[in-house]
Amino acid sequence: MENLKTSENEMASRLRLTAFATLVIAVVLLCGGLALMTIHHRLQTDDVDVTLQLYSANLEDEFLEGVLPRVLPEGGSSEDVAQVVYADATVLASTANMANQRALDDPDGPVQHRNTKLAIADDQYRVLSRRVGDVVIHTATPIDHVEVADDALRTGLAFIIPALTLLFGFLAWVLLGRRVSTAPDITTPDITTPDVTAADHGV
Repeated sequence: MENLKTSENEMASRLRLTAFATLVIAVVLLCGGLALMTIHHRLQTDDVDVTLQLYSANLEDEFLEGVLPRVLPEGGSSEDVAQVVYADATVLASTANMANQRALDDPDGPVQHRNTKLAIADDQYRVLSRRVGDVVIHTATPIDHVEVADDALRTGLAFIIPALTLLFGFLAWVLLGRRVSTAPDITTPDITTPDVTAADHGV
């Protein structure tokens, strides 16, 4: 009966330790997944921002040199957008895909990055707006590829994190079971009370 009670206590302890280890692993994997998603999105967005910055700098050079065309050249993609807007919201120049469109909103400060939708498409755009003297130079490009990459990573992590959690939980269960099975058997020594007779007392 005592052995049965000991076995039940060991099983309960094993279950608690396995549950605790699994919970810790799940939290660590979840935090790691969130950090990975944040870093991945930031890197993707930074690449887009660098491209927009180079595009904007080229337009700024043309404007300062007085050779800015009415129809601006596209950037690296036919979906890229650019506008050069005067202080009174007059569009001085734009890419062909932004012809006859109203001026984009002025930036909050000298430089502003933002994600928004434009009237020319349903896609989400990354917009860089920079003040250069009396004009604002807007450059923009769609970021659907960033959203697709983020969704793919999110979907992958939604499968990987639970699978790894279950795997590590199973390994913890197995390892804890081996530890219990190989633990030395510590039992109370059998202390036998000596048979005290009258002869021992000299009677």
